[in-house]
Amino acid sequence: MIFEGKTLAELPVKLITEAGMITAVESLDTQDTSSLPYIAPGLLDLQVNGFAGVDFNTLPLNKTDLIHATEAMLSNGVTGYYPTVITNSDENICKLFQTFQLLRGSDSRLDQCLLGYHLEGPFISPNDGPRGAHNRDYVQAPNVELIKKWHQESQDQLRILTLSPEWEQGLAETIEYCVANNIKVSIGHSAATPMQIAHAVQLGATMSTHLGNGCDLQIHRHHNYIWQQLAEDNLWTAIIADGFHLPPAVIKVILKAKQDQVILTSDTTAFGGMKPGRYQTHIGGDVILTEEGKLHLASNDELLAGSAKSVLDCINYLTRANLLDVESAWDKASAAPAQFMDLSRRGHLAVGQRADLVELEKRDGILSVAKTILAGEAVYTA
Repeated sequence: MIFEGKTLAELPVKLITEAGMITAVESLDTQDTSSLPYIAPGLLDLQVNGFAGVDFNTLPLNKTDLIHATEAMLSNGVTGYYPTVITNSDENICKLFQTFQLLRGSDSRLDQCLLGYHLEGPFISPNDGPRGAHNRDYVQAPNVELIKKWHQESQDQLRILTLSPEWEQGLAETIEYCVANNIKVSIGHSAATPMQIAHAVQLGATMSTHLGNGCDLQIHRHHNYIWQQLAEDNLWTAIIADGFHLPPAVIKVILKAKQDQVILTSDTTAFGGMKPGRYQTHIGGDVILTEEGKLHLASNDELLAGSAKSVLDCINYLTRANLLDVESAWDKASAAPAQFMDLSRRGHLAVGQRADLVELEKRDGILSVAKTILAGEAVYTA
């Protein structure tokens, strides 16, 4: 297959693919690129709680729903993602991993798009604020035996664990097991001290989960867990840049402090891609999704009820707010997560990469997906 377009840096290119891989990248000999679509590597999202009306944390989860959510993400340019299991009972976490693996093995497209699993909790802060919407009844100290069990139930596909290092019990053993078994440890939903953050990084933690969210409303101006995470050279930083979770000034500071170690994630929920309206959710009760895409509690429009945006929306927000140019913003959701997760064949337009591509249109500075290509095959056309 041959795909012609222009990169986000406006360079005309021809991509030749074979057996689902990019086998050649050539300059396209043309002076007029106005009719060419933009072409970019598929997006990768490290934190997806659900999408298009499908909640990944509600059992039973069936194949039809998971395919529906995956196809909706493909229509937003996401060719690989990590379903995120949040704080729950030990038994339900097991059931969710079992279900995902069963469904993943039953469909080749799911197998290509589901890159592993992100477990967000239950080893997080029990405190109101840092805990966020996670159920306090199931929050607990790190337990390496549970991680071993869940890793086994996921058939060794658990790839990210978000925890809080404020727990002393079981922390070292849990992080050490994760590091030895290819599970990235990320700090999030935490009220940890700067010293506890530094200790977790020494043990092997390598990322911050949605930094600036899942934290206290008020913290010490100097000695706090946000400054410490920004200062840790070995920590990558994931952010939700949807226009609601972080103000532009905070995003700007994070981008300057962490530079090439910033990853865009949607942290999207079942309300991602849904129409505006009033909905009922098992976590937040009555919620409202506004025309602008803000998801908040019906009782208080200042309290977010999660994200309802895709990672493509985050890219468009960053460029509209003049925080990043379009090529750099796209890299934060393709090349950066691929590098962090050691995905050597994803995230770039280069020979030897999977032919996971997105053809894009740009109108008034906003990118929209015209076509999504998975392993050389068009799986979505606008």
